Amino acid sequence: MNKNLELSDQELQIIKKGLSDLIDKQGLTEPQEIYLHNIDSGISTKEAYRQFKIDNSSYWEFMIKQKKDPIYILFDKIFNF
Repeated sequence: MNKNLELSDQELQIIKKGLSDLIDKQGLTEPQEIYLHNIDSGISTKEAYRQFKIDNSSYWEFMIKQKKDPIYILFDKIFNF
């Protein structure tokens, strides 16, 4: 079943918040832990964030394509993360 829905920006924000909350309930992701560790180790916030973006992109690809996590897949389908 494939339905085309027209959603307002407010409705999309509600969906995005709900999916984000579900993802956050799973705890810190590995890229988030590495980001915090890098900052604690004295790496600049700018450099730690640059590395986080790289790590997080790989993590999302893993969660969507290999683990096939339905929450990540749905988030990606709606918001093209």
